[in-house]
Amino acid sequence: MRQNLELFKKGHTWRGLRFTVPGQPSKPPLRPEAVKPLEFRLMQNTTPIFTARIDRGWYGAGLERTSAALTSLEPITAATARSIDNADAGDWLQRWAHRFVDGLESSTTGPVFPGEWLLRPMQLEGRSAAPTRPLTSMDPVAAHEVAGYEDDVDWGIGGHNTVLPLRPLSDPESGRVKAWRKLVASGLLPPVLTWNITALCSSLILDGHDRMVAALAEGRSPVFLDLSERNPDGYGAAEDEEARFEKVKAAHSDNPNAIQVMAVAVARAHVIDTERTRTSAWVAPNPNE
Repeated sequence: MRQNLELFKKGHTWRGLRFTVPGQPSKPPLRPEAVKPLEFRLMQNTTPIFTARIDRGWYGAGLERTSAALTSLEPITAATARSIDNADAGDWLQRWAHRFVDGLESSTTGPVFPGEWLLRPMQLEGRSAAPTRPLTSMDPVAAHEVAGYEDDVDWGIGGHNTVLPLRPLSDPESGRVKAWRKLVASGLLPPVLTWNITALCSSLILDGHDRMVAALAEGRSPVFLDLSERNPDGYGAAEDEEARFEKVKAAHSDNPNAIQVMAVAVARAHVIDTERTRTSAWVAPNPNE
């Protein structure tokens, strides 16, 4: 089941997609696995992609990636990108969201498992911006020099909120990136698909490393669609304000303080997204290996 999120007050502006993956709970191919307190690995089937070690003072996390290549979706071709009309920006983004969900649901290497999910646009404001130089490490998307395959994710008061590549970024002058750069000016460059990992206060790039580099090389902000697990009892930041009000009103119809309750709930829902929940993790079968 899929449900588009819209703000009807603003001309049916598309704000994201809720979707449900049917079936019994099961371990997905791509997943975080808890190794020990304050440490987890990102695994794809039996292959470790990186290890994250949370700072004991909760100031951030140290990342150490392996040389393993991650695959999650079938590659998108430039011909496919040109076939999706962008005359209406909201409709264009919505069509890509449904295409990504199709790929995620059929993927044998991706992170989705039976349950409720969200796929929504993610803004770069307040998040680290990516460099346009070629990288050879597991750099977070940040404009600073990093050597080797280790790096730190530093958290401020509001979290780190960055985008983490899962492979070295290509040179902006490479053939593949240059092909994508040709689509930037026309607005046909497909979005970058990311996956929110709450333990890192960051999102991982599942698909679109070269597209992100292409957008940045042309001086544009990449368009991101961010995947996260959904709390069905939460209030979504994308949910229509009137719908939120009516939901709380119905739940507290016999409460003499209903107006105060509704005011607090609507205010909270406006500034805090409680519909997105924590990223699930599994216990590593052999945590000492």
